[in-house]
Order: sequence, then C-alpha cells, then structure tokens
Amino acid sequence: MSRSARGLSRDFSSGGIFVSSEDLPPVGAHVRFEVSVHSVFAPSRLVILAQGRVVRVEAHGENDRPRGFAAVIEAPVLRDEKGEIVE
Repeated sequence: MSRSARGLSRDFSSGGIFVSSEDLPPVGAHVRFEVSVHSVFAPSRLVILAQGRVVRVEAHGENDRPRGFAAVIEAPVLRDEKGEIVE
C-alpha cells in the first residue's frame, strides 16, 4: 500500500532525518523522502530524494516538540533545480 503525507524536516544528516508530522508511519516502515533545500547565496535549490526506514516514532512530542518520526536514510540521490543528478 502506498500513501503520501507531508511534514517538516528536523535534525537532517547524511545518515538520518527526523520528520515532524501528524501522519506517523510505524517503526520498520519503508518511506521515501523529497527534501528541497534552498540556497541563501544563489537562486538555486537542491532536491534530496531518498529512501529510508523508520526507526523511532514520537507520538507525543517531548518538551513541547511536535510529533514525528526518525528514519535512517538508505540510497540518497541529489538533484539540482533542473532535475539533473549532482555528484
């Protein structure tokens, strides 16, 4: 079954990501991400496409943080604003 949801990324690194979202996948679920990164120095953006696996779910945000989930990133791909792969 495939479904789509939106969230805000937090604590993003090459190995993992935390996504603040009301739609929480279960631990172990495979997810796909599309994260747009806009440059403050140039009129361009980088799009990170990645697959991952959910490793933690925070159903009740701690210390006034929103709900969300953490995932390890497997197989990231970077693309520029034209859709071309960035090496």
